[in-house]
Amino acid sequence: MSNVLSILFGYAYRFEDLKKELLKYVIKNLAEMYEDDKDPFEDYKDHPERHNILAEILKLKCKATD
Repeated sequence: MSNVLSILFGYAYRFEDLKKELLKYVIKNLAEMYEDDKDPFEDYKDHPERHNILAEILKLKCKATD
């Protein structure tokens, strides 16, 4: 899972199609990411797009549960 986040925050956030696919994967595996109670996004706390990516994950997650 860390590979997906590394790609997402490394460069995929600039490519809409790739970002969309990675976000789908993250959403599908979100519970698994938090199994050890650690923040999987901690390494990206200073990334300039962190807020936007997390907001998009939340938005898509909410749509998935409608």
